[in-house]
Amino acid sequence: MPQLAQHCHPTSMSCLQNPCLATSPDAATCLHGFSIQGNFESARRNYTRLWQQVEAAHASGLVPTQPPVKPFHLHLVGRGSVRTLGILPSVANLSTVHFNLQFPAYYEQLYRTHALLMLLGSKNYLLQKMSSTIVSSLMTGVPIIADSKVLASYTFLNPEHVHLMAPQETEMDVMQRVSKSPAMRNLSMPQCPAEAPCYCSIAEPPLQQSLEKGCYLLGFAVSMLSWTGSSRFCCALLVVQQFMVNCR
Repeated sequence: MPQLAQHCHPTSMSCLQNPCLATSPDAATCLHGFSIQGNFESARRNYTRLWQQVEAAHASGLVPTQPPVKPFHLHLVGRGSVRTLGILPSVANLSTVHFNLQFPAYYEQLYRTHALLMLLGSKNYLLQKMSSTIVSSLMTGVPIIADSKVLASYTFLNPEHVHLMAPQETEMDVMQRVSKSPAMRNLSMPQCPAEAPCYCSIAEPPLQQSLEKGCYLLGFAVSMLSWTGSSRFCCALLVVQQFMVNCR
């Protein structure tokens, strides 16, 4: 199970009061499903591929719906035209759209899921652009589902930081594997620095050892996030800036 990092609540002045831990009273239920975050745009994410995978698994009776296997569900968190998502009627009951959430609720929703799906809709996110899903993963401590191409581009991530897709595996294959795993994210909650209340402490071994590899990409991310001017990315900037400090 990926152990991305220690982290603080990305959306408030204090750390999470009820983190999802193996020792939590609600450990079996505090994490639910998987998330796809970001603007609802087909140029950014390949929703069609995902729904085809889910529909095929559902038709084959391979989608877990009851304990002891974790129930399967997809949380689409973002904004834009819901029609763009192209949710198939046959699997609509396996998904929830969280539309235009305010900043705190947005990252809280991501935190409460087992993993983030990238579903890259363009090779540019491996060559020229920084995926916002990567930033969201680093902010919340929620691992991404990634293949070897993603790791080759985002070289500050190692296989132990993600749910790694094996050759010929699909995102649905990995989600099914995660759903059957008894383990859950092993997160601990340090104190949030007073000077950066929405900072997420991600510079922990073994991730810190690989930070220097990602300096170039993270520097590019700073310029990208600054250019957007969106308040949604205020904490992302702090995270990336902290990366840059550790890179020096």
